[in-house]
Amino acid sequence: MRPPRDYTCKDCRQEHDTYIVFDSVWAAAKLFPREFCCRGCLEKRIARPLAHGDYTFCPANFDTVEGFDTEENYRKLYAQGGLDYDKCRAEYLQRCANLGVKPRWSVSEPLTDY
Repeated sequence: MRPPRDYTCKDCRQEHDTYIVFDSVWAAAKLFPREFCCRGCLEKRIARPLAHGDYTFCPANFDTVEGFDTEENYRKLYAQGGLDYDKCRAEYLQRCANLGVKPRWSVSEPLTDY
C-alpha cells in the first residue's frame, strides 16, 4: 500500500488543493513526477499563468479548476482534448464501482448511477 500523498508545495511549503497538469508543464517547471508544487509557484516556475489547456481532463481538476464546474464545460473541454465525455464518464464510474470507492464527478447528475 502506498503512503498517503503529501500535497505540501515544494517551493512555498504550504498545503494546497490537488490538481493535475500535463507532463510537459511539469517538466517545464523542472519538477519530478512525485513532487508537488502549488499553482502560484508553478506559474512562477514556468513564467506564465496556467491556462485551461495545461490541465488534464480528470476528476481531480473538476472541483478545483475554474471552468471545470459544469457538465457543459466538461463536454467542451473533453471535445477540445479529442475525448468522448460520455465514454470517459462511464469508464470512470465503472472503475469506481470495481474499486468500491465513491466517484468524485461533480456534475449535476447523480453520483450513484453506476
